Amino acid sequence: MKLSPYLSVRLAAQVSLSQALVFATAMLLMCIVLVDKSVYRMSESLADDVASAIHENGGEIVFDQNAAPAEFTQSRSAWLIAVDDKHRTVEFGPVPNAYRVLGATLNNLGQLEVSTKMSSFDLVSRLVVKEHSWGTTHTLVGGVPQGGFLEIYYFLLRLFGGWIGVPLFITIGVVTPWIIHRSLRGTRAIAEEAFTIDLSRKGKTLDISTVPAEIQPLVSAFNEALQRVWQAADERERFLADAAHELRMPIAVLGTRLSSFPPSEGKNRLKLDLSRLENLAEQLLDLQRIGQTLRDRKIVDLTEICREVASDMAPLIVEAGYLFSVEIHDKAICVLADSGSLRRLMISLLHNAMIHGGGTGEVTIGIDKFGVIRVMDCGPGIPPAERTNVFQPFYRLNATGGGSGLGLHLARETILALGGTIRISDAPKGGAAFIVSLPVAKEF
Repeated sequence: MKLSPYLSVRLAAQVSLSQALVFATAMLLMCIVLVDKSVYRMSESLADDVASAIHENGGEIVFDQNAAPAEFTQSRSAWLIAVDDKHRTVEFGPVPNAYRVLGATLNNLGQLEVSTKMSSFDLVSRLVVKEHSWGTTHTLVGGVPQGGFLEIYYFLLRLFGGWIGVPLFITIGVVTPWIIHRSLRGTRAIAEEAFTIDLSRKGKTLDISTVPAEIQPLVSAFNEALQRVWQAADERERFLADAAHELRMPIAVLGTRLSSFPPSEGKNRLKLDLSRLENLAEQLLDLQRIGQTLRDRKIVDLTEICREVASDMAPLIVEAGYLFSVEIHDKAICVLADSGSLRRLMISLLHNAMIHGGGTGEVTIGIDKFGVIRVMDCGPGIPPAERTNVFQPFYRLNATGGGSGLGLHLARETILALGGTIRISDAPKGGAAFIVSLPVAKEF
């Protein structure tokens, strides 16, 4: 049998089974210790069936042997005396002399049982008071003793089952599961609390005081694991920030020296390479800034940011051999976001278009009235099977091409942090189209 995965259900089943076994064992020990196994009794059900075979016929009461149990009628020692409320009597079998004298006085007695030792088993009897449609009978049935250990055990079960068994089984079936379920409330609460923990927000741990002592070591181990995760994240963020800042200085020096060179094709290539290097440094910083994106949000104009980015990137895109077009909706479109993150997002998508656009054709950035950003190129595009993989960190579709493999990953993480979505489709002119949807805060 497959056990329930819920601890409270398993505990309730195991405890209830244990209680039932304790009750059965207690009854067994009672039979062994307290009951004389040589004592014989008359079966209550057998006596009742025999009393039911008493009928009225022709103004007299008779015993219908065909309606009586065969166990009784086929026993040589079986006997009965019956009397009704009109003092009519009937007898069957060898009635012992000790009972024969009772005669019509049976009407004065209530339900009773006479048990005997083995040597006098013919005296075992039971008086049954039976209501019929024609009157009431008092039937004394005997001569068919039932003894032995099992009969005694069944007798005790019938005797104590109602007074002890019913409350016990109510306890087993209702009270015990309720107590266990209530005792494990702290475990369920701690599980719900664990679901709410945001790894990007440091310091929140599980409250160990609400769970049973047996589970507290597990909760403590979980809290310690959280602390180690946050410590590793702090070290990673510090390393990325330090590395990015160390790169900025030589990049700035290279930019200054490059600006003094006379115009040439070589200078344009160096400027493009330097732009990629600057973008890589910013991407390294973005890896540790993503967690701040939600905290630094404010209402910003998406179209204004797009115009600024297009103005800054236009010279680089044109110098790289592309036509550059900007399709921006006339009205301002406001979103709740971090302006720096949005700028880096658009720059990253445009850099990706420059790197993988094939060096010819057109690069386009546009925003429609619904706040949907589209960046398109005329390159070879991205196969459908690779459109999920390109968002993985350091994954490059073309290993010999440029790019760090971080730009699209950071773009997706930024968009997800802002509550938006990003997908890839085919551009109208055959290249790749990156489509970004952000929740619009206000449109005017």
